[in-house]
Amino acid sequence: MGGGDPGWVSAVGSAVTTDRGPTPASGTAVPARITNTPVTVTEIDHSEAMPESLLRKVDAVTFHVPDLDAGISFYVDRLGHRLRWRNDDTGQAALALPESDTELVLTTRHGYEPNWLVGSVDDAAETIATAGGRVLSPPFDIPVGRIAVVADPFDNVLVLVDLSKGRYVTDDQGRVTAVLEDAEPTASATSSTAPTTSPTSSIASAPEAR
Repeated sequence: MGGGDPGWVSAVGSAVTTDRGPTPASGTAVPARITNTPVTVTEIDHSEAMPESLLRKVDAVTFHVPDLDAGISFYVDRLGHRLRWRNDDTGQAALALPESDTELVLTTRHGYEPNWLVGSVDDAAETIATAGGRVLSPPFDIPVGRIAVVADPFDNVLVLVDLSKGRYVTDDQGRVTAVLEDAEPTASATSSTAPTTSPTSSIASAPEAR
């Protein structure tokens, strides 16, 4: 690096070490001696069948708020996030993230936690338990599917959710009006002339014990 410390070295494909040799007398600069050591790269064999990834994506991240109006006032009116849906029966409102389909879900009932989308909550909970994890809250129904709370062997808590029942249908104000089975989510803003559907984790009544 021009003008820099000769001891700063970067390399690709080899391990680079620097050796400045004996410590010089005060005020004397000694350039680094560079040693290139070949690196052995072990290629990973993927010929054996690998299990399908269990966790598909982060479906939502919940944020606790004292009430939905206060949360919406802050995150929508001041921070600019678009309201996707609101369900006063479950004490939740989902906001859009501009570069992801993960929802920011305001909730009056739960704390800050990610919700992991899986194909089947029941199967995923069983798989995790068989692999050495624990089921903290057994699978139960929510408006759009199923949910369970599990922990891995290292005590990391995972909220699992599936959308096996469908997706929320909202009116022009973003309020939930129904659940539409096998509905595809829309990325566009809520229309004032037609209902839209929205993906959601909707953790409606997870046990407080978790």
